[in-house]
Amino acid sequence: SFLHRNLEQGLYSLMFLAQAMAEENLPRPIHLTAFTTGAAQVREEALVDPEKAMLLGPARVIPREVPGLTVSLCDLELPAAPRRGLADLSDLTPRVLEELLQDPAEQIAALRGARRYEMAVKPQALPTGGHSLPDGAHVLITGGFGGIGLTVAEDLIRRFGAKITLIAR
Repeated sequence: SFLHRNLEQGLYSLMFLAQAMAEENLPRPIHLTAFTTGAAQVREEALVDPEKAMLLGPARVIPREVPGLTVSLCDLELPAAPRRGLADLSDLTPRVLEELLQDPAEQIAALRGARRYEMAVKPQALPTGGHSLPDGAHVLITGGFGGIGLTVAEDLIRRFGAKITLIAR
């Protein structure tokens, strides 16, 4: 099916490639750039093929699992194909080459028309006040035996006298 083909050629192919590269004794650093169509949503546009967006998972995890390997993604908007013949890719080709030749970095970008959009994380101020628990409230923390879970548990006990339940796998 269309769904399974997209998963095989996207998600699984990148995942299996990274697993194979991790097992080989290849010189590092290595950079992979994956190109997609319809996998990224820019502003209010529709997400054409949501199953292709699952490629973001391995793209973000691989650099943390395989030392010396970075991955970037670039979602393309292909020009419409004419009734006969092939679509004119002459405007897109230099932009794709520019993506391939830039300094390796873990980034997610989308080429839309003449513009390039890049996904970024901006710091956001936490809201002040308004968050409290009743004294002695019972709180469940999943994944609670890691450093973050224990730190949150200690803070809740100290500030609110919370009764904590920690759960791990």
